[in-house]
Amino acid sequence: MSDATNRAPDDESAANEEEGVDKTESGVQPVAVPMPRRRRSQIFAAEPKERRRRHSRVDVQLPVEVLIDGVDDVQKSRCVNLSLGGMFILVSPAPPHGTKLRVWLNLPTGDRLMVTGTTRWSTPDGVGIQHELLGARDTFVLTQYLASLKTEPED
Repeated sequence: MSDATNRAPDDESAANEEEGVDKTESGVQPVAVPMPRRRRSQIFAAEPKERRRRHSRVDVQLPVEVLIDGVDDVQKSRCVNLSLGGMFILVSPAPPHGTKLRVWLNLPTGDRLMVTGTTRWSTPDGVGIQHELLGARDTFVLTQYLASLKTEPED
């Protein structure tokens, strides 16, 4: 055993001063160890979805047309929630995670937006889509539409 482990508790502070060890008030030496990537993702996954999202979602009922990468036919469907960063659409069978798709949104304002995105999660009813980069016009139109929904009084 080393001298440090054989010392009495009173001798420990003197030994640390001699060795130049910086300790906190609790007497525990701070250690900075990088957290493994897997552990970080588990911590973030434990956060509620609302706190992980950059943009708040709004419940909607919008008609959409969906073109799934690798599928020739356009499907008619519904978007049930929407944000600047993504949406959830009803589609069955749900395409696999990571599938690229194109969605045409028909807004009640008369605007029709074409959004490209990637599936990020799915349920038996449909898929969560993360939008790819939106153009300036589409971003403006979508922002205005979402803002109008957030300010409408609930019945």
